[in-house]
Amino acid sequence: HPGEPVPVSLYWRALEPPQEDLVAFVQILGRDLEPVAGVDCYPGRGNFPPTLWRPGAIYRDRYILPLAAGAQVPAVAALYAGLHSWGDDPLVATLPSGEPAPGLTLLDLVPLRPVEPLSEDVAFPVGARLDAGLTLVGYDLSQFAIRNSQFFTVTLVWRAEATPAADYVVFVHLMDESGALVAQADHPPLEGAYRTSFWVPGDVVRDPYRLTVDDAVTPCACTLLVGMYDPRTGDRLPAYDGLGTRFENDAIVAGGVIIP
Repeated sequence: HPGEPVPVSLYWRALEPPQEDLVAFVQILGRDLEPVAGVDCYPGRGNFPPTLWRPGAIYRDRYILPLAAGAQVPAVAALYAGLHSWGDDPLVATLPSGEPAPGLTLLDLVPLRPVEPLSEDVAFPVGARLDAGLTLVGYDLSQFAIRNSQFFTVTLVWRAEATPAADYVVFVHLMDESGALVAQADHPPLEGAYRTSFWVPGDVVRDPYRLTVDDAVTPCACTLLVGMYDPRTGDRLPAYDGLGTRFENDAIVAGGVIIP
């Protein structure tokens, strides 16, 4: 949780005698890979510099990292660590296969959650359910009357009753009276910052989607459709209303929007 200390232990093994006293960096990255905790210092807080390491021996290097109290939540936080010469970029890492590692090699992923669940208050309640153990509590609109070429935001509010089995993509579609698509947004919740496979029972996720209506759309009363699908197969999660009736095409009929 934000504001809490996180214990981290790194384990180092020298393959050959280090020629200089390298600096270790340890970071926890939050949304948009922004650091929410971190430290740069010599291993062992300066008490055990790498030039004293014996090749082949494994050394444990322990840290306590206080998470920023203002870190954005919920999010999937990443552990990032390495070594560098003082004032220089991180040393280039290689994979066990001998190939160069990605520029940003993340060692672990952990959920970063609010201390208290987020509010479920919404302007437009829905109460529909998806088969993955997820409920669409409802949504908020940045404005009710939407004008052409004007961006507007639909903020969905989800509640988890179970942990989904996969990382799903949310679709938010705005349909006109003829059933034509006039605006849409498809992406993982929080644009991937808090993937569904990390959700646990009791999680509340406030999930915004930005849409715009094309100039050519004439005034009409539109329908907002919402759901989730597996990006690997394209299959939508079965969706049901509060009485257990399955929605057509597994698209939750969330409400209406006016295009004047």
